Amino acid sequence: MDLNPNDLSCIYSTLMFVEQQAEQLNMETVCIMFDQPLWLKMVNIVLSERMNVVCRLGGFLVLMSYLGAVGTLMAGSGLTDALQTCYGSATVSQMMSGKAYAKAVRGHMLALSALHTLLLHAIVNNNQAVSAEMLDELHHLYTK
Repeated sequence: MDLNPNDLSCIYSTLMFVEQQAEQLNMETVCIMFDQPLWLKMVNIVLSERMNVVCRLGGFLVLMSYLGAVGTLMAGSGLTDALQTCYGSATVSQMMSGKAYAKAVRGHMLALSALHTLLLHAIVNNNQAVSAEMLDELHHLYTK
């Protein structure tokens, strides 16, 4: 199609074409993926026209949105400061918004490992509240 993809008529035409193709193939429901700005427009069209189409975001966009949501929820928690010990402030800003995907995943895994380490040290150092068997299991988990 030689149309602007942001134009509602282009999205509507695409949805109509996909629905017609599905009918020819005897498919009850069509699943179609768009990127986020087009997805919002597509959902509105599908709902208003009562089309038999399932609207999905691509998997990568879902993960980016999730990382951005985590960044928003964790704002002011100190996670930004912790990540800035490994990454620059501009990079951390991108990571917390979900844009620098690979660095964000790596940074969140580093933070998770640090928290697990602190938690296990606190449990192991407080021997009175934990049985010897539990300490052995925790030590095994920690060394693994």
